[in-house]
Amino acid sequence: MELNFVIDGIDNNNQSIASQGNQKEALKPQVDAVQEFKVVTNGFPAEYGRSSAGVVNVTIKSGTKDFHGTLFEFVRN
Repeated sequence: MELNFVIDGIDNNNQSIASQGNQKEALKPQVDAVQEFKVVTNGFPAEYGRSSAGVVNVTIKSGTKDFHGTLFEFVRN
C-alpha cells in the first residue's frame, strides 16, 4: 500500500527515503505551521491519481505582514 503526501498541492514524496523505510515524505512541516490536514482513503478524485491506498493533504498557514509567534516551554525537574 502506498500513501501519497501532498503539501499545498505539491507532491511531497521522496522515493529514495521510501526505499530505506516506511517514511517517504520529504518535508515535515512544524506543527504550528499546519493550518489544515486531510486524509483521503476512498474514492478520491483523479488529481490524486498516483496513490493506491490514500492521500495525506497538508495545507500550510499563509503569512501576513504582521508579526505572530508561538511560545512553548518544557521544564523537567
